[in-house]
Amino acid sequence: MMTMSKITAKLRRKNQDQYRMLGICILLSVLLVSSFTFMFFSPTIQGFLPPGGDTRKLMWLMLGVVVIGCLIFTLYGSSLFFRKKSREFGVMLALGAQKKDLAGQLFEELTAVAAKYILLGLLLAIPASWLIWKLFRTLVINTAQMQYRIGFAGIFAGILFSAALSLSI
Repeated sequence: MMTMSKITAKLRRKNQDQYRMLGICILLSVLLVSSFTFMFFSPTIQGFLPPGGDTRKLMWLMLGVVVIGCLIFTLYGSSLFFRKKSREFGVMLALGAQKKDLAGQLFEELTAVAAKYILLGLLLAIPASWLIWKLFRTLVINTAQMQYRIGFAGIFAGILFSAALSLSI
């Protein structure tokens, strides 16, 4: 006999690619923004860029473009996810499920997916920023002053972006 939980599990397995796609969008956005903020707010870069200089202003502009672009990218991915999810909810409502139960289920699923991929993105941002830093030192400038360091502000900015991304979804 098919119960609601069995039907839900079957629909979830069928739509597993949608969860993965949303997760990858979240992962890439958090990874890109966090690795950028780790480097931009590092004590090395902050000490190297002149206060109020054009380079610092350009870096702020680039950070804004990266944040907005990653936010739009993830929101587009989430809209595709919700389009598929609405079909699943239509089936569940036709079978007699309550809207409040489905809303709670959706919140739990989104929280689990977002938390998993945000944490993974933040963790992968550290080696990604280190690799970018090494590439930059190899191709552009390689002096003793250009040491890789992560500042607290960069970590905070990555977490703040992750929180804003979660709320937006």
